[in-house]
Amino acid sequence: MYARTSWICYGVLVFIRISACFFYGYIHPDEFFQGGQELFYGSVVPWEFESQHALRSIVPPLFMTKFPLWLVSLLSWSDFTVDGFFVFIVPRLFMCFLSFFSFDLVIWKLKGTSIDVNGHRRVPSEILVLSSSWPFAVFGCRPFTNTLEGIVLMWLIAVVSVSKVSCSP
Repeated sequence: MYARTSWICYGVLVFIRISACFFYGYIHPDEFFQGGQELFYGSVVPWEFESQHALRSIVPPLFMTKFPLWLVSLLSWSDFTVDGFFVFIVPRLFMCFLSFFSFDLVIWKLKGTSIDVNGHRRVPSEILVLSSSWPFAVFGCRPFTNTLEGIVLMWLIAVVSVSKVSCSP
């Protein structure tokens, strides 16, 4: 694949991934009931987070929902009001940003620069394959703990591959 074509494909896939954040539908109820929106701004706390049951940790929803909303409130220059659309979209955009920063960037660094036959830099095919998969385009931009675990796993892979740790005693 030539460099220009790979960059056009990647640009279209980036647009699709960002626009997937704005779709109103949900793919699983956990996105709302265990992702922070209902937990922090709703009237009912899911049973997994109640103190007598305590099945899940509050840290992932805090990081995926409260932290981006708090960050945007710090960056706002006018009266800041939290409405439903804002609580809906900001965590998705935050996770979308993290998906670019972790999955794409880490794969790019691990793969290295790809050069086409004309000597131009092109997008590595591994990034195009990952970005074109619909589960990644949809799940990678949603505030799921599985997405957060995937991000942590990618950074662990990057750290291990860069550090070149020897396993000999």
